[in-house]
Amino acid sequence: MKKFCVLFKYEIHKLLVSPSTYFIAAIFTAILALIYVFTLREFIVNDQDFTFVHAFLRHCWIPILLGVPLLTMRTFSEDYKTGTMQSVKTIAIGDFSIVSAKFLATYLFYATLWASSLLLVFFPPMSIPTIMQGGSFLATFNLVGGYFYILLSGLMFISMSIFFSSLTENQILSGSLAFIAIFATFLSGPIFSSKILSSGTFMDHAFVRPLNIFHQMDNACLGVFDTRIIVLYITLSLLFLAFTKVSLEKKFS
Repeated sequence: MKKFCVLFKYEIHKLLVSPSTYFIAAIFTAILALIYVFTLREFIVNDQDFTFVHAFLRHCWIPILLGVPLLTMRTFSEDYKTGTMQSVKTIAIGDFSIVSAKFLATYLFYATLWASSLLLVFFPPMSIPTIMQGGSFLATFNLVGGYFYILLSGLMFISMSIFFSSLTENQILSGSLAFIAIFATFLSGPIFSSKILSSGTFMDHAFVRPLNIFHQMDNACLGVFDTRIIVLYITLSLLFLAFTKVSLEKKFS
């Protein structure tokens, strides 16, 4: 445990001293700010069936799609390229501890970025006081449910992207693979749902529809959670971390 804590602190330190960390944070914040402004404009111009926070969080897939590959592409790839991983492997510490330390450090940074977005959510739009007074701007269950889902799904997206980083020392390649995998994950739900809705049975549709990420986010913002989804994300996260451990072992076998 002591060696794991040292390795975890090292990963945190590496993130804090790296200029790319702040570059990624700036990109992530800029994307969220643009989404905020766009959503606010649409909320003012058109009548909406959602609260503002619900409408804002429905676009969370954009910063995840663009930010997570940038955040994770250096996790293993850079260490492979610089030879740092060879030095770490000489220490008597298990591969899963190495994987876990990198995952937890990266996920902590991911969670911090989303926590900072609360500044946008609570920033009072002084130009539209009527929306604030009418209660259509913010609902607690929207905020808690939406952010809980973002952090829950982040477990899978981070572990998936770290796995691709463990496959190669080329950071661009690992980031590209992570981007494609996340994009395919977002796209698969609506495609399968539409296919089954048009040609499948009701039971098939009832089984597949919950796998639609956009459907999951809408439900989360309404305070509705399917326990199957929680189990699915945690299971897939552990599975990708196990794949990463196997990849690390094969890399140095």
